This record gives sequence, structure tokens and C-alpha cells, in this order.
Amino acid sequence: MLPVAKSVTILTNEEELVENREEGLEDLQVETRGVSEIVGENKVEAVTLKEGAKLDVEGVFVAVGTASSTDFARKLGAFINNNAIQVDKDMATNVEGLYACGDCTGGLLQISKAVYEGTKAGLACSKFLRGR
Repeated sequence: MLPVAKSVTILTNEEELVENREEGLEDLQVETRGVSEIVGENKVEAVTLKEGAKLDVEGVFVAVGTASSTDFARKLGAFINNNAIQVDKDMATNVEGLYACGDCTGGLLQISKAVYEGTKAGLACSKFLRGR
């Protein structure tokens, strides 16, 4: 994200960050205080920390722990086969409203495949949400 963002901050939510910072990532910030809320009206605008401080942000990427995507999908009830989330032609899993794409669905581990599947999943998800 650093090449395309003004700044990047990793929020550890009171967890210890195990890092192996590569050269060129000196500008990466780490915030260890706990997160209480992601704030915004029509877009993400800030993250509120547990003691009340607010960090102005333009986006949030969520990664919980180091578990694989299949672990999370399995907990939600998705079918897994050979450590790959099973999807149909529209990238939908057997769990209504849950879509998967890219490396977690198995097959070729290529960016072009992930982008294609992500587009299919996004369009199918949008259609699903409009139908509700």
C-alpha cells in the first residue's frame, strides 16, 4: 500500500506485532492501542481507539490473526476441499451471501486469476444484494 497511499498504519488491536520489516518500509506506522470503532457515513473516515483517540483514515483493510481464509470460511460453514474454498461459477459458496475468489479457491495462484475471480464475485455479490 505504501507506493499508492500517503501513509499506512498497522493497527494491532493490543496484540504484539511480529514483524520482519523490509528495507524501504521505514515509513510504515504501527499503532498498538485497541480499536473500538470504524467511523464514517458514506465511506470510512476514522478509527476510534478504545481510550477515545481518533485516527483519521481513508480506508481500512481487516486481517484477523494469521489464520488462513479457509479457516474463517470453514467457521462460517463453507465447504472446503483440499484447503480450497468451494465455489460455483459465480464464486458463491454454499453459504448464502458468502463469496470467495483468488488463491483461497485453489487452482492457479496468479494475480490475473484473482482479479478475474474478484470481478465475478463482486458482480455476483452486487446482484445478490440488489435482490434482497
